[in-house]
Amino acid sequence: MFEKVLCTVKKYNMLCENDTVIVGVSGGADSVCLLHILNRLSECYNLSIRVVHINHGIRGKDSDDDEKYVEELCRQFSFPFFKFLVDIKAEAKKLSVSEEEAGRIFRYKCFSEVCGDLKNGKIAVAHNKNDNAETIAMRFIRGTGIKGLCGIPPVRENIIRPLIECERYEIEKYCAENNLSFKIDITNTMEVYTRNKIRIKLLPWIIDNLNKNVISSIVRNAEIISEEEKFLEEIADDAFNSCVLNDDFDSEVLLDAEKLLGFHKVIVRRTIRKACRFFSMDLHDISYKHINMVIELAKGETGKFLRLPSSVCAEKVYNCLKIYKIAEKSSFYLKEPLFFDYQLMYNKIVEIKETGDTVVLSKKDFSCFFDKAPYFTLHIDETKINGKIRVRNRLSGDRIFIKGVGNKKLKKLFSEKKFSQKDRKFVPVVCDDENIICAAGVCGSDLYRTFDDGCTKEKLNIYFWRSDDL
Repeated sequence: MFEKVLCTVKKYNMLCENDTVIVGVSGGADSVCLLHILNRLSECYNLSIRVVHINHGIRGKDSDDDEKYVEELCRQFSFPFFKFLVDIKAEAKKLSVSEEEAGRIFRYKCFSEVCGDLKNGKIAVAHNKNDNAETIAMRFIRGTGIKGLCGIPPVRENIIRPLIECERYEIEKYCAENNLSFKIDITNTMEVYTRNKIRIKLLPWIIDNLNKNVISSIVRNAEIISEEEKFLEEIADDAFNSCVLNDDFDSEVLLDAEKLLGFHKVIVRRTIRKACRFFSMDLHDISYKHINMVIELAKGETGKFLRLPSSVCAEKVYNCLKIYKIAEKSSFYLKEPLFFDYQLMYNKIVEIKETGDTVVLSKKDFSCFFDKAPYFTLHIDETKINGKIRVRNRLSGDRIFIKGVGNKKLKKLFSEKKFSQKDRKFVPVVCDDENIICAAGVCGSDLYRTFDDGCTKEKLNIYFWRSDDL
């Protein structure tokens, strides 16, 4: 396996002579194996190795034991040891992301801190071939574009993954052959996370019943998709350069709308995303739906405007499509249509930056999330939900079902309750794939109401807080 890793390193030009390598070591088989192999490679490349360990504070004594084990391992190898402690649950709540995502963000922040300004600094992480396949499968199931199906890159900037072409069984075999002990993270065996379900149930079932080489098949497809993704990006680069009308992108990007719309829709979408990226490097919240709305805007009349997530805006100005960003607290958008659309996941805190609201969908009591009581709470019957639950801005023609009245327009309801035109913009609307569930602070649909007579089997709560009050 050492020779296999060496080939991967050379294939992707991961290491150079005299590099300083910051290695993320959790204490598990993958990271212990990586550290051992890098130590052997240090003879070839004259590497300087530093070890980083993050204690996520989730598993109590087990986490502390992992930290001590890695520290002792570094003592044996005479490697500099850097440890970080974080309350990952608190961090996830603060960032409004899952614990898994918060852990990822914090890890790379620590790696970068230890790496510092080193010109020859590399960050080595222990992702393997199985991890890659699991990630691709998870993204496919959740729904993603081509870029998401490219999988985990072997190299990204100064981050390298020497084990990316090795399967998990090879890593465990290497540890056994070299008498390397390692720690087992019990959370990896818990079927409460999507990734674990894919690892523990889905892929083993496919291996036993459909394709014993599914790991290699998934990764091979990802490599093909990655090559095609690069090709499409090159075409999109040419399209962007032919459409762009200005040279300085600090404040705005101006695109020739007619020329842009002359390209294939696939390239049009990529070109718009490329323009948006000047104002938001992370386009995670700008979805396929958002980009299609920008395309329709480009086809429309001058003066039309869209506010997208991350305060990115799109505007039709005569024959131009203008992409820019406004300050979070700017009052400019009060005069314009307000757009937002977020998917709600169980127990995930979602901040609606456009309205200043915080919303949670959960079966738990609100006190599990914040001490302050929500300004609006709705109890709904989970069995009546159709598809995904989202929170978005009010759209023209939105109706909500009220018993004894039928489907009533939200516009009329707001008018009866004396909501100003300005206030109506800021009312979050919760819906599933078929109906409006509620308008926060206004009312809930009787289609989803719960009953105290025992008929409601699965009660679900929707909580709304004003972010400024938290």
